[in-house]
Amino acid sequence: MYFSGITFPSFFVSACESVGNMTTPMAMILIGASLASIRMKDIFSEWIIYPYTFIKQIVLPFIAFPIICFFIQDPLIQGVTLVNLAMPVGNSAVLFATEYHGDVVLAAKTVFMTTLFSVVTIPFIVAFLL
Repeated sequence: MYFSGITFPSFFVSACESVGNMTTPMAMILIGASLASIRMKDIFSEWIIYPYTFIKQIVLPFIAFPIICFFIQDPLIQGVTLVNLAMPVGNSAVLFATEYHGDVVLAAKTVFMTTLFSVVTIPFIVAFLL
C-alpha cells in the first residue's frame, strides 16, 4: 500500500491504522492473562529462564560488540545496534506459543523476566560498552 502510490479512501486507512495500533496492547493483555493465573513465586522459581536471560541480555551484547564495531563505524548506529541486542524477549514469543500450541506460560514468564531484568541490564551494557 505504501510503495504503490495509490491513494486509498480515508476509512480504509483509518481501519488499517486502528488494527495496527491494537497489536501491542493486545499482546500485553495476552501476556498479562497468561501470567494472571500464576503465583508470583512460580514466576521467579522457573530456574531455566535465568541462564538464558543472562546469555541473551549480557553475554550476547558483549560478544557482539567487537563485531558491531568492526562492521559499523558510526558510534550512534553502534549504540543503537547494541541496545537492540540487549532488549528483552519480544511479545511475539507468547503470540507464537499461543498460535502453535507451545508453552504459553513459559513464554510469558520469559517475556516478563527479561523485561524486568532489562531495567538493570540495558543501563549496565550501555555504561560498560559505550
